[in-house]
Amino acid sequence: MAENIVVGPTGEIRAIDSPKTRKVLRAVATASKGDIETRRASHVETNFNLSDAAVAWLFEHGPYKDEKLPFDTERKILLARNTTEQSGQLRKLLPKDRWYADMLPVNGPVLGPYDDKETALAEEVVWLKAHGIPFCEPCIQSETTNAPAQNHGPVREASGESADRAVPAAD
Repeated sequence: MAENIVVGPTGEIRAIDSPKTRKVLRAVATASKGDIETRRASHVETNFNLSDAAVAWLFEHGPYKDEKLPFDTERKILLARNTTEQSGQLRKLLPKDRWYADMLPVNGPVLGPYDDKETALAEEVVWLKAHGIPFCEPCIQSETTNAPAQNHGPVREASGESADRAVPAAD
């Protein structure tokens, strides 16, 4: 289990979600007199539930970067605009019923496609462990702009279903 929990230099905790890590995180929250709030940091989704940014990434950097696009718009212009309409057009080109692990929030790639959710989840966990269970940059930004000041470091949790961020609630 040690490889599933990372404690940073300022006391922040990031972990791969499991019953054992949840138990440890609950103990940490109890000891710090706080609660744990979990936020997703990476996402395992089917092609129709991927974010617009993940869809664009797949066609710009991922396995579909060499696909011929059936649009009049140049590829670079289309990807740079990355509007919901363009993402919808690109999304229709993705293979149906495939799974992806969107690691963009932790500055990673979009992994996949995979035939089933279990494989996508397993690959997400492999990637998170190989990269030291990285911080979710959007989570950190929202924490600094929206969260109340805290007396203790945040607890960050990465889930097997999604990489999550958990923070002890303010007293």
